[in-house]
Formats: sequence, C-alpha cells, structure tokens
Amino acid sequence: MLKLQLLPILLLCAPAAAQHHFVLTDTATNLHTDTFQVSAADLGQPGDWSVQRLTLRGGKQEGVDSIVIRTDTLTAVILPTRGMSV
Repeated sequence: MLKLQLLPILLLCAPAAAQHHFVLTDTATNLHTDTFQVSAADLGQPGDWSVQRLTLRGGKQEGVDSIVIRTDTLTAVILPTRGMSV
C-alpha cells in the first residue's frame, strides 16, 4: 500500500500543522489527488508558507507528480515519482 502523506512536509514548514492530516495518494483506496494546496492562512497558522501538489501535463512530463514547498525565504520542488529511491 503506497500512501503519499503531506504531514512530514507540513512539519518542515510549521510544527503546529501536525494536527492536520492530508492523504493525497493511497493505492489501497484507489485515491489520487491531481491538485492540492494548503497555506498557513488556510490552517490559521502564523507565518508565510504554502504547500502545493500538482500533476504535470503535456509532453515528457505527463503524469509526473510535483510538490512545491514555499516559505518566505525558500522554494523547494520535490518530484516524488522521479528518483526518490536513489
């Protein structure tokens, strides 16, 4: 069973976000969320951060999952379906 959980990523952004749990991909329930976005304002948290998940479309990137983490000083893009086993 494969689950892509956003909790560890949210913990990097804001420790108080641990009370929220978002399951975006789960093979046991045949769940796949193409787009998702949450920010500090959405959760009533202090700070300026957001986490966004996209499924890229078109060309060679068709179907590639992307997670974008933005803070006031850093933007990181993670491609969990490409090279995460290295």
